[in-house]
Amino acid sequence: MATNPVSYITQEQYLEMEREAEYRSEYWNGEMFAKAGGTLRHNIIVNNIGAALRGQLKGRCTYAKTDVRLLLPATGLCTYP
Repeated sequence: MATNPVSYITQEQYLEMEREAEYRSEYWNGEMFAKAGGTLRHNIIVNNIGAALRGQLKGRCTYAKTDVRLLLPATGLCTYP
């Protein structure tokens, strides 16, 4: 049985490819994973939750919805919320 070897990339290589890519991907442990696109229903829900939380979080913290790539230093995961 033939297997496809996994080609690992660095976080810097991932970020370079992600900047030029048409579609978003996540990075973890040397691998890139394609991220599924959102739906209209999902975006409506996210916007409603954000609007409801805005007043509660004002001046206490910042939140991001879907357009900001995050790095979680503890795990090395690069992802979009």
